[in-house]
Amino acid sequence: MLGGCSCCWLSLERMPLMRRSVLTVRSSQLRATLGGQVPVHRQLCSCPYSVLGVSRGATPQDIRSKYISLAKQYHPDTQQSTSCEKTFAKVHAAYLSLSDPEERTKLMDRQADAHALMAFAHAAAKGGHADEGLRAFLSAITVLPSDASKQYTELASALFVECTRAGRHQNVAVTQLKSAWQWMISMKSVDASSCNAWFKAAMKAGLFADAMAAHRLAAANGLEQGNYMIATLKQINHYRRTCPPKPASNDLDATKSDG
Repeated sequence: MLGGCSCCWLSLERMPLMRRSVLTVRSSQLRATLGGQVPVHRQLCSCPYSVLGVSRGATPQDIRSKYISLAKQYHPDTQQSTSCEKTFAKVHAAYLSLSDPEERTKLMDRQADAHALMAFAHAAAKGGHADEGLRAFLSAITVLPSDASKQYTELASALFVECTRAGRHQNVAVTQLKSAWQWMISMKSVDASSCNAWFKAAMKAGLFADAMAAHRLAAANGLEQGNYMIATLKQINHYRRTCPPKPASNDLDATKSDG
């Protein structure tokens, strides 16, 4: 449960070193950002360690010190912007998770389960069930800190490519593929295979802007472009050269009046 007085729900007694002006958070402001009474450490904070920028072995003093620093930086009273409010909400959620010994223990258990999910994803990939493996993978990365997730970049690429193969992509929602793609970008682990796979999947799903973004990423990083990407880009360029832009409505009206 979230504690605090009637006008704020950050407890002043729990953090005496912070000035009241920095601590005061109006419940209507922050609860709106947090989305109601759902426990914030479950709703907002995928990995508290990554949000606060501390290691898994951080002491309570390290966690509190980092929280105070980030809270002063992003507090709604000092930064009047929606993005800062959301960042502060995530920082506070992370602090709630890591400052409570019971919650921190539960988080460790969830991260242990996440590693087990990764093991299942690996087995699923080898056993021809990449769609199930990808779903397990996406569940796991919401809990694991980024430094622990990096070891699974090759697994992510293998699952992603397999899930976009002909005959398999219909078993995986395009939103799941996009989540995996965005995670690979964040981990800087996109290779030629995954880039070509996402380009094809995005084109077939009608996500043309995403497909072109994948093409630009491939070109910028010198990744080999597959036959489908090359052929598609040729068709697009040919269309642009041979098909003139449609005239505006006023041009059409002028043509009719001239006739």
